[in-house]
Amino acid sequence: MSAPEQTRLAATDLDIVVIGAGISGINAAYRLQTQLPEATFKVLECRDEIGGTWDLFRFPGVRSDTPIFALGFEWAPWPSSHQPFADGASILAYLKECVSRFRIDEHILLRHRLLEANWTSQTNRWNLMVHDENESRRRAYTAKFLAFATGYYDYQDPLSSHIRGLESFEGEIIHPQFWPAKCDYAGKNVTIIGSGATAVTLLPALQKEAATVTMLQRSPSYVLSTSNRPFRIPWFVSKALPLSLIYTWIRWYHILVGYCFFLFSRCLPLYSSKLLRNAARRQLPPWVREDLHFKPEYSPWDQRLCIAPDGDFYRALHQPNVQIKTATIERVSARAIHIHGETIPTDVIVPATGLRMRFGGRVDIKLDGVSILGTVPDRLLWHGAMLSGVPNAVFMLSYGVGPWTLAVDNAAHILVRLFKFSRSRQIRYLAPELPADNVMPKLAIRPFSSTYVKEAAGTHPKYGGDGPWRPKNNPVVDYFHARWGDLTRGLHYE
Repeated sequence: MSAPEQTRLAATDLDIVVIGAGISGINAAYRLQTQLPEATFKVLECRDEIGGTWDLFRFPGVRSDTPIFALGFEWAPWPSSHQPFADGASILAYLKECVSRFRIDEHILLRHRLLEANWTSQTNRWNLMVHDENESRRRAYTAKFLAFATGYYDYQDPLSSHIRGLESFEGEIIHPQFWPAKCDYAGKNVTIIGSGATAVTLLPALQKEAATVTMLQRSPSYVLSTSNRPFRIPWFVSKALPLSLIYTWIRWYHILVGYCFFLFSRCLPLYSSKLLRNAARRQLPPWVREDLHFKPEYSPWDQRLCIAPDGDFYRALHQPNVQIKTATIERVSARAIHIHGETIPTDVIVPATGLRMRFGGRVDIKLDGVSILGTVPDRLLWHGAMLSGVPNAVFMLSYGVGPWTLAVDNAAHILVRLFKFSRSRQIRYLAPELPADNVMPKLAIRPFSSTYVKEAAGTHPKYGGDGPWRPKNNPVVDYFHARWGDLTRGLHYE
């Protein structure tokens, strides 16, 4: 924020400002209003609606790829009578119901885009420049703490697909991130480019109306078929425990089952690969070769597993209008995609090749007027929630292999504890500080080999090797530490 703008705009002073009103921001707001009822805070959301990802993504079949019992809020359990893998519309309705029921909407400012966040050492405050799109004007805020609940990808620019001849294609190119409300693909030849979670979700949904659907992948992925039946509570459990404990049990059951399978895959990669491939083979039609289309070159959890609730993806492959191809695209022409020795007639191309990851949204983060965006890759994460050398700012980051909500809720608890700590000791500055003799290795925050993850490695912070800088990947240990563990190690405050 420039000096003239600071002088011209009267700033609204708050204790805490949360950026983003998706799952992370809604959860943070609930923790703040229940655990810090005397604190003043606002949630700034640049879009017209709350919901983040679940408001933005509208492509056919969009759903959760982790059980909703674990993805839902700890303080507002998802009903056990519902299916574990919920569709996007149901998740968005759940978020809106939570915001209304707990009166979180009173703290949310929609269509407020944070342009710049500048920490000023002279006042020990964050100075925020915000564009209020409701009144087409700029507003200034100051805050003791910032919480970035901006997700992990770019909401405006999708990951570019570098495909030869794509500019000559005369049909429609529809990116899943920006699926139009009135998209007519009925009776058309659709080609999905990609093999990740989005492609696996789209295929069974599109095949119901499209003339043909081709899933064209450069390399295969692991696709795990899992039950989507409502979770059944054993009768003796429902009789013996109160409802609150039952919901806690359901939530942690799904969290730990997923985590145990991750550990199993890491410890026995060859065996887990064999299990996943054998399971895929049993569900494939005779004309689809498992050794060609479902034999990944990587071990399970070197990339995220794709989920097929009730085997919907495999059932779609049995349909006469669906095919899967594993090949490199040679070129795209006006109405076709050309691979080695074959032409795929195409009216609609859906490039489901991943998302463009972006740390901290599109906010220009500054320390005393100097942008830190260029130095983010050189900074380490402290307890998975703060950046080395950046004061009074908490970043809500997800697990790479677990439910999003679990990790961001840990960060919300850390935010609450830091605020209480600073208030009780009249501290105005808290920032993680690396030891002077730091020789820790720098570890990727998402240790996956996916193309979109590797492309983002140069713009994201890293984990260190031990102590408060170690990677956050143990849901049980991290849960207890965020709430009751030591938060002073590696933290400089004054």
